[in-house]
Amino acid sequence: MMLAIFAICLGIFLVEKVVGWPDWLTLDNTPKGRIN
Repeated sequence: MMLAIFAICLGIFLVEKVVGWPDWLTLDNTPKGRIN
C-alpha cells in the first residue's frame, strides 16, 4: 500500500516536472483543454 502511494506521488511529480504544471489537476483553467 505504501509503495503504491509512493508510486502515484512520484508519477505526479514527474508529470509536473515535464509539463510544468499539471493541467489535469486544474480543470478550471486549462489553456490546452486536454480534459474536455
